Amino acid sequence: MGKIEEPQMSEEELRNLLEYSECATFVLEQGMEFKVVYANPKFYQILRYTKEEFADQFENKLKELILPEEKQKISNLIARQSVAGGHIHLEYRIKRKDGVVRFLSMTASPFVRNDKMCYYCSAMDVTQQRRTLAEVYDAKRQVDLITNNVPGGVIKIRISDFSILYSNDGFYRLAGYSRSEYFSLFGNHCDKVIYDQDAERVAHMIRAAVDNGGTISFEYRIIAKNGEVRWSYVNGCRVDDLNGEVVYLCIIMDITAKKKLEQKMADGLRRSGYLLEYMKETEWTYHIKSKKLYRNGYIDGTYSRERELQNAFTRETLSPTVHPDDLDALCAFFDERMHEIGKAKGVFKVKDSKGNYHPTEVYAITVGAEETGMPERIYGETRFLDDRSFVVSQEPAVSLTSGTVGKVLKIAEMAREKVKDVVTGSMPYQEWIERTSSILKNNKEEKYGILCCDIDGFQRLTYHYGISIGNELLTSFAKLLCKHMAYDNMCSRISGDYFVVFFKYEKHGELLKRVSHMLRMQKEREKELSYNTYGTTSGIYLVKPGEQDLDKMLECADLARRSIKGTRGNHYSIYTEELQRNQFLEEEVISEIGTAMMEQSIEICYLPRIYKNRDNVIGCKAIPQIQMQNGSYLSLEDLRRYIDRSEEIQQLFFYVLSNVCCSQGVWKSKGYKIKPISIDITASQLCLQNAVEKIDETIRENNLEPKDIILEMQEHCFKDMTTNLQMALEDLDRRGYKVFISHFGSDHTAIHSLRSLPIAGIKFHGEYFKQDISDKKEHIILKKIVEMVKEMDLTVACGGIHTKLQEDIARSIGCDILEGEIYYGAVRNEVYEKCFLDN
Repeated sequence: MGKIEEPQMSEEELRNLLEYSECATFVLEQGMEFKVVYANPKFYQILRYTKEEFADQFENKLKELILPEEKQKISNLIARQSVAGGHIHLEYRIKRKDGVVRFLSMTASPFVRNDKMCYYCSAMDVTQQRRTLAEVYDAKRQVDLITNNVPGGVIKIRISDFSILYSNDGFYRLAGYSRSEYFSLFGNHCDKVIYDQDAERVAHMIRAAVDNGGTISFEYRIIAKNGEVRWSYVNGCRVDDLNGEVVYLCIIMDITAKKKLEQKMADGLRRSGYLLEYMKETEWTYHIKSKKLYRNGYIDGTYSRERELQNAFTRETLSPTVHPDDLDALCAFFDERMHEIGKAKGVFKVKDSKGNYHPTEVYAITVGAEETGMPERIYGETRFLDDRSFVVSQEPAVSLTSGTVGKVLKIAEMAREKVKDVVTGSMPYQEWIERTSSILKNNKEEKYGILCCDIDGFQRLTYHYGISIGNELLTSFAKLLCKHMAYDNMCSRISGDYFVVFFKYEKHGELLKRVSHMLRMQKEREKELSYNTYGTTSGIYLVKPGEQDLDKMLECADLARRSIKGTRGNHYSIYTEELQRNQFLEEEVISEIGTAMMEQSIEICYLPRIYKNRDNVIGCKAIPQIQMQNGSYLSLEDLRRYIDRSEEIQQLFFYVLSNVCCSQGVWKSKGYKIKPISIDITASQLCLQNAVEKIDETIRENNLEPKDIILEMQEHCFKDMTTNLQMALEDLDRRGYKVFISHFGSDHTAIHSLRSLPIAGIKFHGEYFKQDISDKKEHIILKKIVEMVKEMDLTVACGGIHTKLQEDIARSIGCDILEGEIYYGAVRNEVYEKCFLDN
């Protein structure tokens, strides 16, 4: 390539260039006078002097225009920079012709001219730049003053790497650091103190803001210098950099105190909520002007699950949920509170979420507006009272302890006082206890066991055939136990028909053969005595090596006996841990039923009863719906079984009766034509002390009549007929109440009950109507029973109709009153009212 020639300029061209230059260019001779040898027009324009004026007045000496206080500083700067070599840079003030002081920025480069040291100089008037810079610095000082007094941090960050472009002192105070401490630990990044669990959420929030081009606004946590977790709130807007990078200017506030207060309030509300829920209390505020009700606390169990209600205290709104007897009083109560400042309380019957009416205590305080003093709000609280009015005495009028939990432990103490069993001649119980304990205490390797047994239906047998026949059966059974089971005649009758036996065995197989042989002998003996409709129930406990707790052994053997109680014939059961677990489950269910009654959380549903066709509903059956802790509902059959086995829930009938009668009374007061409702009752419930009086009292106090309630008692309840049960049935009949035998035909006592007891009707159950009932003989028997019952002017009904086959069989034997899911399922209180009652 050829050599590139640099462009050449003539002297004239160079002069023209200097004349049109925007900066002053000039040549100075070396010396303290700053004598100007040459200057372009811009130089004189800056000074506001002409060339001639400058020469005449100052002899071309620039130093004459420099302010006195600047001269020494300039001399020092020139001396230092000259020693260092290179260009000289100066800024100084001059006084123009018009007296205005201006700032000049000058750059000088030394050269030699005619053996003299000179300087090429260029200068610019930077007064405006200096003023602007001063204004910027002043503005920054003001901004710093403002931001450093903001109660929080002000920060400008580059989003790409979270680097800090600007921050005030407050930003570092948020985490308890000084500015220098922060930079030494975390560098120039703002995200290093964010709480680890919030880091991902913060990044997500920022990405979302960047993508949408919006503002940043969220709460997050940081770790302070002392390890404390603090809350911060950031609010920022996008102010992108000149190079296009995403930049946000943010204000960050310390909200730790606010969050702690919120947490304290939340904890208070949570605690209050739990307490209110447990105590079944609802707190509420009513705004009189807007007519809005705000509720908190126990909500789910009340008439509405809404926390905000409109027009809650009008008669139209209260009418569906308040008992008619209390409606006028409650309306007047709220009307007074809406017009007068003050407080009041009262008790009113209010419907819950199950459709049941509960006595409810209402507290209300009216407060006035600050400006006018007129009633503005009502603060109140309502709570369900513990209504135990349905409870009657647990004491039965006659002993019904057969088959109840822990029977052997209840009657053992009485048996200890006996010296001799004059009926069976068996060993006294106290002697049996002492000998058994002694043998077990000295036992080394022998295998022993305990047997508890009783005679099924023994009370019924003595009731029908007399005490002498009962004693004969007891004596025979005692001899059988001593001969085939008892070790050294260690058999004792504790009470009535209940025996305990201590036995010895070698092998399990041999033991099972002995027990089976003993039961066969008992069955043959029953046939000889013509009592083969009865049987015995035996429970066996095999003693473990070294075991000494005799009471526990007896309880385990009795548990095995109870586990098969009610099974027809002669049967036995051996105690296992599975039986114990089943007992725990049973006790747990019984406890849940008792709790549901105590908390009044049982919902009463109604199963419609029809006559001939589906559209002709003539009544219904009350079905208690009990929800277990696992969410399932207890079936009616399981519920009956638990009632038979536990005295703890005998009050369930009276609970159901109380709620049913309350609903019936409300419907009647509303003008509905009410229909009879049937309720299940057991013999043990009816035999509780004052049970009949309680039934009559409950019905009368709700303005009902005996015909409005029908009592259903399963047939098996009649097999152990007692004088007390018969008297209770007769008392109900005298008072005008109807008792039906339900599950009719399930026990041999059915016909006898019709003959001797004041029964108003019978009720078959669909579970007995199966395909094989089409047998002509059985069909004729059932049909003739229906004809006989109708001829006795008794009612015949059939429940549990779930299939077309069951319906066809029921109708074919002459049963016209039917109920079951094939027609309707059990419906809730309000559904039954709206769909099945006529106004």
